[in-house]
Amino acid sequence: MRTSVRRNVIGLVVLLVTAGLPACAVTEPATVTILGPWLDTGENSEGREFRTVLDAFTEETGIEYDYQQTRALAQVLRSGMASGAPPDVAILSSPGDLARFARGGGLYPLDDVLSQRQRAAYDAPWLLPTRVDGVDHVYTVPIKANLTSLVWYNPKRLTGPPPGTLEELLAFGGSAAGSGITPWCMGMGDSSISGWSGADLIEDIFVHRFGPDRYRQWAAGDLAWTSEQVRQAWAEWGSLATDPRAVYGGPRTVFSTDFGDSGLPLFTDPPGCLFEHQSSFIMGFYRDFESRPTAGEDFDFFPFPGAVGTDPVWTVSVDLAGMFTDTPQARSLMEFLARDSTQGIWPRGSDRGVFTLNRDVDTDVYQDPISPRIAEVFSSDDPLCFHVVDILPPAVRTAYYRAVLEYLNSPARLDELLAGLDEVRAAVPPEEWLDLPCTA
Repeated sequence: MRTSVRRNVIGLVVLLVTAGLPACAVTEPATVTILGPWLDTGENSEGREFRTVLDAFTEETGIEYDYQQTRALAQVLRSGMASGAPPDVAILSSPGDLARFARGGGLYPLDDVLSQRQRAAYDAPWLLPTRVDGVDHVYTVPIKANLTSLVWYNPKRLTGPPPGTLEELLAFGGSAAGSGITPWCMGMGDSSISGWSGADLIEDIFVHRFGPDRYRQWAAGDLAWTSEQVRQAWAEWGSLATDPRAVYGGPRTVFSTDFGDSGLPLFTDPPGCLFEHQSSFIMGFYRDFESRPTAGEDFDFFPFPGAVGTDPVWTVSVDLAGMFTDTPQARSLMEFLARDSTQGIWPRGSDRGVFTLNRDVDTDVYQDPISPRIAEVFSSDDPLCFHVVDILPPAVRTAYYRAVLEYLNSPARLDELLAGLDEVRAAVPPEEWLDLPCTA
């Protein structure tokens, strides 16, 4: 009799499951998978800090998360999509790649995920407005922003006023080098892909000399690499990076030094250099140096200056979250990430230069004397422009990085390298390009 009852119970459970009816014995807690660039290497690491945001999500919703960290984001994401197992949410710094995923149907729109109030807290480019099949959608939530148009220095070494124009900055470097003082520290190395820090400086020179409109044309593929404007930006970068007197250790050291270590000579006695051009995230690297420099006392910044007669403009990189599966847990996470309260969690708990693009987050979340000044730029009316390299099609981006490194090795090849980039540009189909304006 017991065997008969047991068989009947088992049969009932099978019927419930096969019929798609709810049965608490077979229900598993929902989990959302996130693919992101920040590595959890221990206390105070970016990956560990980002987990505090995800922990808050789980605490509120009960939805567990699986955070998958990698520096090879695009490759891992494409592999997952090809195998039919993409992450629910992926975080990339390339709006160009994300727009291409959207056009290909792999990235889902957020039109009915984000409220109108949430959208209003961000400038339009940060939500990646993209037209797909004749309909305009928004596709991303910005998680972390980096301001790049900054020149870092040690206030104990540079006591006079910093250069106020691009012409003064270039002239200051020349005069310092002529007097035996090395003006610049640079490093092109990166474990994932080298050369991007050189590209960042080229782009800052370009936009601060020729303005956002020309910059937009260059990013959209409408301005040749061999144009007078692009060539001048490269040549002016070369006057800094390829002159052994102008850069710490000379071009070979620039080539081989990791970007995270390139600022070390700012803090030696005597100093090895006076300036470093780098994004706001570099504050976290500075703080990790053995000498433990302090923000505002041992390092500070001044805005990358524009050419005479130009208006302020800034270049930025932004880590953008996109939804690659349309599931309830993915939707819940995207809505949570866009909230004002969520956007303040990471900046409030970090000293690594973490910034939000949400205009409704108060600057009092920033705990050091430098960060509020950077945050004010993000909420200002000055134009903010994505890096050209983050918008470019992958083939052009890769060729760009390679050309930066080859130019360091052989400055005389500049025209040849730019002509090669135009060949790569010409081979890219029109639909691969993205026309993304700066903020107005």
